[in-house]
Amino acid sequence: MATSEKGRIPQSRFESRILQPTSCILPVQMTDSETVELEIVDVAYRGKGVARLDGLVYFVAGVLPGEKVRAAVRKRKKNCVEADLLDVVTPAAERIDAVCPLAGVCPGCNYQHVDYGAEVALKQKQLTDVLQRIGGCSDVSCREALSAPTPLNYRNRITLHVQRRRGNTALGYYGNDNETVIDIPSCPLAVDALNGLLGTTRADSERMAALSGGDTLSLRWTASDGPLCWSQADGPPLSRLTENTAIGDLLVPSRSFFQVNPAVADMLLGVVGGIIESISPKTVIDLYCGVGGMAFAASRSSAEFLLGIDSDARAIRAARRNAVSLGVENTEFVSGKAAELLDEAVEAVDASQLAVIVDPPRRGLEKEVIEILGRRRPATVVYVSCGADTMARDTRMLVEHGYGVVETGVVDMFPRTAHFESVTVFSQ
Repeated sequence: MATSEKGRIPQSRFESRILQPTSCILPVQMTDSETVELEIVDVAYRGKGVARLDGLVYFVAGVLPGEKVRAAVRKRKKNCVEADLLDVVTPAAERIDAVCPLAGVCPGCNYQHVDYGAEVALKQKQLTDVLQRIGGCSDVSCREALSAPTPLNYRNRITLHVQRRRGNTALGYYGNDNETVIDIPSCPLAVDALNGLLGTTRADSERMAALSGGDTLSLRWTASDGPLCWSQADGPPLSRLTENTAIGDLLVPSRSFFQVNPAVADMLLGVVGGIIESISPKTVIDLYCGVGGMAFAASRSSAEFLLGIDSDARAIRAARRNAVSLGVENTEFVSGKAAELLDEAVEAVDASQLAVIVDPPRRGLEKEVIEILGRRRPATVVYVSCGADTMARDTRMLVEHGYGVVETGVVDMFPRTAHFESVTVFSQ
């Protein structure tokens, strides 16, 4: 995704096992004039190309498998070398021209140089690779990867940062140094309505002058509410928004989580709902349920009862209202700590007829949640993840508790970026 929080997603301690060093796309001052010619053999999770030369692994951004490139050595480590792409000697057939003039400078997009179909194939391979290397799983069955209807103009929310230096104001995303704000006139990942609002905002001299250095500007769009803009200091103009989804309109608190790609969010709901329908559990628990989308998708199955759990009290209140407006009667939503409520809930039902949906933040499941799943042993766990490395880490622990991976697959929520959603099914 385009970087909307300060800096990049922190590098995971598992990345050394998936051959992925710290990303750096910003131009750097070369202290070593050494150049090398490399043949790229793979693209690892989070987008760095992999090459091998003289017993060392090289990592280079902006490349594709099969390409021969010339790169400048930037940093040597014990077993690997980070290098910056100078030019592509032999391009891959899948290489295309980037549509954004800031490609290679803004760290949000990793795959603007590759045909979208090839990008999705890379992500599917990366998913199975991390499950093997980190999760310890081999021969994982993969569903067909689901591509986004469009790889551009899909984000319904972006968050921009304000930086004032030497009388100039930059409004944009943080670069890879976690300090410099890259000025963003428009973002090709954002829906057109947000780019239009961004242009209007930037042209408003009074509004721009009122922004303080270190402030953030949130731009949000829904089909029902239109484009909205607010600063961190002002807060959102509406307390709740309405998201039009495949399962009906959902109320979403302005400050609560909702997927940034509405079309793919509908696809994700369809995948999860279809899985639940196919296994026909009596009870479904939706952990980290937010405003209830996956619980409502699961409610179309033969399940007799669905429970949604989330620590966001505002989202839970919205989920209850959504249940009423959608006419879903066999659901209950509670707010509190995931592990505590999950333990109580699983104890009260027949675990052999239970499916648990988990959709945690990128940091993955809390250790306590995994221990409860291992101890209570619900029949099925459906793991929705936006962090393949942390999901693979959790997979290893779930396997140690007796679960097996039934299937997995990419749902590409974040085209042109290094990120993607995945849905992995575990059973006892």
